[in-house]
Amino acid sequence: MQKRSFLAGGTLLYALLIATLIALICSGLIAALSMELLVLVEWDLQEKLMRNSRSGLALLLGEGSASQEATIDLYGRGDDSVTICRSRWGAFPLARSRSFKATPSGNQSHLQIALLGDRPLPGALYLADRKMALSLSGRTQIGGSAWLPAAGVRAGYVDGRPFTGERLVDGDQLRSSNRLPEPESSWLDWIRQMRHRGRSMQKTSSLPDSLQQSFADSSRCFHLEYAYLNHHVLKGHVIVWADSMIVVGGNAKLEDICLLAPIIVFEPGFNGAVQSYASDSLRVESDVQLQYPSVVAVIPIPDQKHPASLLLAAGSDLQGLAYCRTLPSGTSSSTLTIEASARVVGEVFAEDILALSGKVFGRVSCREFKLQTPNSSYQNYLYDAEILPKRRPSGYLSPHFLAGGQQNGVVKWMY
Repeated sequence: MQKRSFLAGGTLLYALLIATLIALICSGLIAALSMELLVLVEWDLQEKLMRNSRSGLALLLGEGSASQEATIDLYGRGDDSVTICRSRWGAFPLARSRSFKATPSGNQSHLQIALLGDRPLPGALYLADRKMALSLSGRTQIGGSAWLPAAGVRAGYVDGRPFTGERLVDGDQLRSSNRLPEPESSWLDWIRQMRHRGRSMQKTSSLPDSLQQSFADSSRCFHLEYAYLNHHVLKGHVIVWADSMIVVGGNAKLEDICLLAPIIVFEPGFNGAVQSYASDSLRVESDVQLQYPSVVAVIPIPDQKHPASLLLAAGSDLQGLAYCRTLPSGTSSSTLTIEASARVVGEVFAEDILALSGKVFGRVSCREFKLQTPNSSYQNYLYDAEILPKRRPSGYLSPHFLAGGQQNGVVKWMY
């Protein structure tokens, strides 16, 4: 008679345990695959929203100066929509593009905000025709096409020192008119509106020590009688007005903000990116680094009688735009001075007088040059100056400060 075989008493327990472990592992794998699928779907959705918001920005780049908010169905299918709007942030258009899509879990959106810039104007120099030749002396270099008066350009002497370069202009010589290109009206309107807005605001006695305001939110605005910014950290969508003067100390940390006052001074040691708009005078002292995209501009008020001035002191460095506007009343001249060893990477635009002794890696436009030495004063003379647009970075984009400028790309992502 055959004996029956029996399993050990614990075998069934082990089998149940193994089956449970296998079930848990399979459940975990299924859950992981499901989670991965959800992540991939979400990732694909976010990628699509990002592409659509970029498409909205591309539309803004091609739409001139339109600023009304609009909602657009990108591909006509009803599920790829963006809301786009353009405003101003100083000398730059500020573009906003929000893409959105309805999903079972709720509405999804993606917001992008960017400063837009123009393609830089060609050439090295535009000197208005005031019926006087341009004279060059010392080691002056003009490295590009130059729009010059009918009287042309010639070698000259300054305090007995001749021109020592190989060529007067290393590029084409073209005929200029007696007028400079016109500034962009929307930029000047923005400055006027901001000044009016500042005057209408209630004054505050101090600024926060630290503030970072997103461009996705409304701007934070501060109106003071006098402002001294030192040990302050201010970044983003922030405007500071002062009735008399703003002084920026070397320890301030400023990024992307706008300053407006009759007088603005940057003290030695400051390093940051800021747009500053004065009506009387603006002074950038030595050892100041104004990073791209910065703007220093003097734009007088309509009834101003006294001269306006913009100074970039020896040893200062600006990456962006230096702009000095003529007085509307015509009673006095405005002067933009760039001292020896000062450097501008970008553009210099002086509607009246430009005293240029430093370096400009970009384009210069002015009505006339002025040179002052210990011994004499010279009109339409350059001495040891450098205008070399080819040394400006290839990806540089200009502020939208001239009428007819062609918007070409993103200067900086703000959100």
